[in-house]
Amino acid sequence: MVFRPQFVTIQFGKEVDWTRFAYIQYVTNTDYLCNSVMLFEALYRLDSKPDRLMMYPDYFSVADDDNLREAELLRIARDKYKVKLKPIQV
Repeated sequence: MVFRPQFVTIQFGKEVDWTRFAYIQYVTNTDYLCNSVMLFEALYRLDSKPDRLMMYPDYFSVADDDNLREAELLRIARDKYKVKLKPIQV
């Protein structure tokens, strides 16, 4: 059983609109990808409210039939930790 305290964040007497915020990671290689997935795991575990976005090289595959480590990590980030993926040119 995991204890998760309930916090109400107040900003000038109003609740925070978390849709205005996001954690963003810029990944350029496999080492940064691994580090980013670890960070997103922690944010997920702590029930972080802002969105999560990962920008990654467009030559990394996310295909389900791709067994490369990069593809597996991207799918874990997307499917398990609710990270939005955005391929970019590096």
